[in-house]
Amino acid sequence: MKKILLFTLPVAALVVAMGLGKQQQQQPAAAILPLASNASLSAQQPTVSAKAQPLEQRSLQDLVSHWNAAEDKAQLTAIADELATRNTTESVQLLVQALYTEQHWSTRAELAQSLRAVSNPDTLAVLLPELLTNHGRGSTVLSEIVDAVARMAQPDTVATLEVMHWQASTQAGQGHKVLRAVASIRNPSAKRALAKLAAHAESPALAAAAADAVSRM
Repeated sequence: MKKILLFTLPVAALVVAMGLGKQQQQQPAAAILPLASNASLSAQQPTVSAKAQPLEQRSLQDLVSHWNAAEDKAQLTAIADELATRNTTESVQLLVQALYTEQHWSTRAELAQSLRAVSNPDTLAVLLPELLTNHGRGSTVLSEIVDAVARMAQPDTVATLEVMHWQASTQAGQGHKVLRAVASIRNPSAKRALAKLAAHAESPALAAAAADAVSRM
């Protein structure tokens, strides 16, 4: 299992960096992201006092250290669940990046189910860029991300997905991911924005995806 490394990077920079649609390339199972330290935690081991603490009482840095030191899937699952339960942009960002450090596809898919506990719309700033990540064989991870976006989508999420669709349409194999996310939206808060998109989108495929989402609400 590869180690998670921490680097300083504001969460909001994720959306800016992608230009609301620029394809992210999956990094080769290496770095996990932003916290308030430039130091790599790849060599750190949990302290004795940290080991004695329940997961919910540990800092994000402690959770990363425990992830790096985890010896089995049960330990990874517990940490993934805790990161999701914290329901913040920082914890969800760490969770998403941590998924890519797991080399076994089946385990990665199971860990991704932790995203089902995420309910904070602010975390969409992390999850939307992940739609355009090259998931490769990790289609189950993509499914969990799409489901999370669909569950929390807001009116501005629909607008963002429209921009992402146009930008992704120039990238082979990316546009369908955005269409899938639009068609999957089931949050009533986004219904009016979806109806507007269905009526006025220049792309027939995008309009159809929006109409499909509205029809399922």
